[in-house]
Amino acid sequence: MQRSTGSNSAMKMQARLRKFFEDCWYGGSSWSLLLVPFAWLFGVVTRLRRALYLLRLMPRPKLGVPVIVVGNVSVGGTGKSPIVAWVAEQLIAQELRPGIVSRGYGGSGSARPLLVTAESDPAVCGDEPVMLARVTGCVVCVSADRVAAVRELAAKGVDAVISDDGLQHYRMRRAVELVVVDGARGYGNRRLLPAGPLRESVRRAGKADAILVNGGDGATDGIQFELIPSGVRALQGSETKQLADFVAQ
Repeated sequence: MQRSTGSNSAMKMQARLRKFFEDCWYGGSSWSLLLVPFAWLFGVVTRLRRALYLLRLMPRPKLGVPVIVVGNVSVGGTGKSPIVAWVAEQLIAQELRPGIVSRGYGGSGSARPLLVTAESDPAVCGDEPVMLARVTGCVVCVSADRVAAVRELAAKGVDAVISDDGLQHYRMRRAVELVVVDGARGYGNRRLLPAGPLRESVRRAGKADAILVNGGDGATDGIQFELIPSGVRALQGSETKQLADFVAQ
């Protein structure tokens, strides 16, 4: 009983913190002003780190294959994984053999590169890598060390690698950068963490090869797109249904 109570308390605390930061970042709460000094410090550190890699003062090892990064400058989901799957489909249509690397959020695997298949356990490697393996048929590799993951795929003979997130993983060389933005929330209050939702400035997003805006009212600059669910698939087995099948008759 004590464990259950403790777990519920932790969940309630997480919910309160999430609401607090969402109000600060997206709701116009003035509390975010108190965090601005920390955001300035965060910005100095992130800009310095990027500069060190771009000036080659920190090593960026050769990878052997071109890398396409699909990332974002804000925290939270923006619709990156469907774009990763779409890019993979375009490369396959050109008779290329792409691979996909991911951090493997939600999994319990080690930092060492782990190859993911459609039958892999999401509890070990994360649910999104398994989804990508199933949807694209590509070889997928997860690791906290994306350079090691890219090299693992290069050894498997892929022609190109698509990185699901990893825009700020500057040790990993990239040929193309695609930034995905949630069109409904945009860049929030446009401040850096923790005063805002941004990992890097809005100007950094503008330096990418393209900005893809997921939904919204068109207020955010970029290439507009919309994710439209076409059906659902059972977590166990391969049964699929159309959304219309769930409408009450």
